[in-house]
Amino acid sequence: IGFPTTMVQQRAAKTRSRTTLSFVFAFLGLLLFINQIAILIELKFDNNDEKDFALRLEGMHGNKQEQEKEERSKKTKAKGKPSGPPDGYFNHFPVYYQDFKEGFHSNAHCIGDNFGEEAWKFRSCHFQNLCFDTEDREFVMFTSPEQHKLEEALEKPQSDTFWTASSKNTSVSVGGMNPKWNDEHKLLKWYPTLRDANDDLKSQGGYFMLQTDKVLIPWHSMAGHNPGHLVWDDFLPLYKLITAFDLIDKDMVLIRYDLTLAMWAGCQRQWEKCRPILKKFLPLLGTHLNMTSSQNDTSLELVVDGEQLSRKSKYVCAPNGAAGLGYLTDHFKSYHGWHPDDYKMALNTGRGGQMYQFRNWMVDNVYEEKRDERKISKAPYRIIISSSSSDKAPRRVSFNHLATNIRYRLGHKYELDIKEVVLHTMSIKEQVQLTADAAIFISMCGGGAVTSMFLPKGASLLLYYTAAGHGRHPNTPARLDWDLLNNIGYIRVHWLPKPRQMFLKPTVGQNENRNDDLDFVLNLLDHELDIISHFDDYK
Repeated sequence: IGFPTTMVQQRAAKTRSRTTLSFVFAFLGLLLFINQIAILIELKFDNNDEKDFALRLEGMHGNKQEQEKEERSKKTKAKGKPSGPPDGYFNHFPVYYQDFKEGFHSNAHCIGDNFGEEAWKFRSCHFQNLCFDTEDREFVMFTSPEQHKLEEALEKPQSDTFWTASSKNTSVSVGGMNPKWNDEHKLLKWYPTLRDANDDLKSQGGYFMLQTDKVLIPWHSMAGHNPGHLVWDDFLPLYKLITAFDLIDKDMVLIRYDLTLAMWAGCQRQWEKCRPILKKFLPLLGTHLNMTSSQNDTSLELVVDGEQLSRKSKYVCAPNGAAGLGYLTDHFKSYHGWHPDDYKMALNTGRGGQMYQFRNWMVDNVYEEKRDERKISKAPYRIIISSSSSDKAPRRVSFNHLATNIRYRLGHKYELDIKEVVLHTMSIKEQVQLTADAAIFISMCGGGAVTSMFLPKGASLLLYYTAAGHGRHPNTPARLDWDLLNNIGYIRVHWLPKPRQMFLKPTVGQNENRNDDLDFVLNLLDHELDIISHFDDYK
């Protein structure tokens, strides 16, 4: 019995259709494969160089990562809400009035607890709806009914072994810890004041809200009059804080927190010294001095017209807030390298990658856009000689005649661009521009050497230190900031004892070891320049 003719024809047609589709898909796949091969061949043979081929592929991958980073940042900025004309400005940041609604409350997520009495020094917190009372000059969190119930449960005797990431008994250190402070360090113990939204905020009728692309941060500067302390004991902890909670793409709204008793090294006591340093270096954080204040001199300027006359509140809130710098400093409990015991513990081991990201973040903030760095292996090779980098006599050094000796010994072998500078006379953008393309940086160690952070990957840093008799601990060397600098993975760091007479012209009766010191430095520079000239060969 055969199938009807129409059914046979239909099946044959379906078979032909499937066959045709198979050929079409196979042909399209072949075209795609050929296209990919053509791209690879074009990449490989444009310069007929396998190394260049690999570098271009790496560049494509790197560019993709940078594009993704930029797109992520743009999306973060684009979704900053509320939007539109602001109702006022808090320290020059736009704020928008929000009517009070039932259910508005704050939350906290704290990390770093070690379950000890001094856990507050290690702890950092991320806040949601962190508010600032512009009349009482205090930071405020509004608790939820659920938080109240949790606190009641935690107050029961059997709950003393429970630990939560959010509790009203939590506290943090509002600033970096200085190991030289004694009991006064307890003044840094801090947490926002807790209030009931239905009792307090409701009576205000509403609040002013910062945009979602901002993060409100109270902080206390440990010793902001010193560039090294400012960058490594204030800015680095702030960077660690916002990266810990994935807030890196948000603009920081910084409020310096004045204590009830001013610390001897802090900006609260030495504001006239801190002010010019903060003004110079705050662009590294993507902000400016006029956009910061202490909690006692914040400004809330309202746009007063029409219906906005009735929109008043003493509260300014932020969708995101963060606090807790404590032991996020570069040196933890040690003294930077003044004492022999300082070298027994290294805090920054394995953090070289984080330091490089910190460096790139600061450079991008200064330029306010992504910049392309020149290849370090290409001549001319810039050598920066930083003189008078400290106001302390043992480290206030002028590298006289060093540049002349370098040119005389190495100028015929390498194309050199030697810059003799006094960095404290330059703006921070000028310092970054100078250093970001340098091959070698020469300086005395200490706070003035902080600019070396902006050296590019593959560069070399030569640091002179005061040897026996010049440190604060008798007869011991002071390799200041050794822990951080020795763990920066993107630059090569060398330590040299400061010669008694540096590099003066030869005179009768001079120190016999001076020429040996000079020979060593020149041989070291020759060695480093050779490595740098071939740096891109190893990528």
